[in-house]
Amino acid sequence: ANTGVNAGNLSDTLAIADGTVTGTAFKRAGYIWNEVDIERVRDFMRIAKSVRGD
Repeated sequence: ANTGVNAGNLSDTLAIADGTVTGTAFKRAGYIWNEVDIERVRDFMRIAKSVRGD
Protein backbone atom coordinates (compact mmCIF):
# COMPACT_ATOMS: atom_id res chain seq x y z
CA ALA A 1 0.00 0.00 0.00
CA ASN A 2 1.18 3.51 -0.65
CA THR A 3 -0.41 6.94 -0.27
CA GLY A 4 -2.37 7.77 2.86
CA VAL A 5 -1.20 5.01 5.19
CA ASN A 6 -0.91 6.22 8.78
CA ALA A 7 -1.29 4.87 12.32
CA GLY A 8 -5.05 5.35 12.11
CA ASN A 9 -5.55 3.01 9.14
CA LEU A 10 -2.48 0.78 9.36
CA SER A 11 -4.25 -2.27 10.80
CA ASP A 12 -6.87 -2.23 8.04
CA THR A 13 -4.20 -1.66 5.40
CA LEU A 14 -2.03 -4.55 6.56
CA ALA A 15 -5.07 -6.81 6.47
CA ILE A 16 -5.03 -6.49 2.65
CA ALA A 17 -1.40 -5.58 1.86
CA ASP A 18 1.99 -7.09 2.67
CA GLY A 19 3.56 -3.73 3.52
CA THR A 20 3.42 0.02 3.12
CA VAL A 21 5.42 2.90 1.70
CA THR A 22 5.19 5.53 4.39
CA GLY A 23 6.78 8.95 4.65
CA THR A 24 4.63 11.98 5.35
CA ALA A 25 2.72 10.16 8.09
CA PHE A 26 5.95 10.21 10.10
CA LYS A 27 6.42 13.98 9.80
CA ARG A 28 5.38 16.44 12.50
CA ALA A 29 1.74 17.38 11.88
CA GLY A 30 1.80 15.16 8.78
CA TYR A 31 3.41 17.94 6.74
CA ILE A 32 6.00 16.83 4.17
CA TRP A 33 8.56 19.56 4.90
CA ASN A 34 8.56 19.11 8.69
CA GLU A 35 11.04 16.96 10.55
CA VAL A 36 10.31 13.34 11.43
CA ASP A 37 8.34 13.01 14.67
CA ILE A 38 9.76 10.05 16.59
CA GLU A 39 6.48 9.55 18.48
CA ARG A 40 4.61 9.14 15.19
CA VAL A 41 7.16 6.53 14.12
CA ARG A 42 6.89 4.71 17.46
CA ASP A 43 3.08 4.64 17.30
CA PHE A 44 3.13 3.36 13.71
CA MET A 45 5.68 0.65 14.46
CA ARG A 46 3.86 -0.43 17.64
CA ILE A 47 0.76 -1.06 15.54
CA ALA A 48 2.74 -2.75 12.75
CA LYS A 49 4.43 -5.11 15.20
CA SER A 50 1.12 -5.94 16.81
CA VAL A 51 -0.50 -6.75 13.47
CA ARG A 52 2.50 -8.88 12.45
CA GLY A 53 2.52 -10.68 15.79
CA ASP A 54 6.03 -9.53 16.77
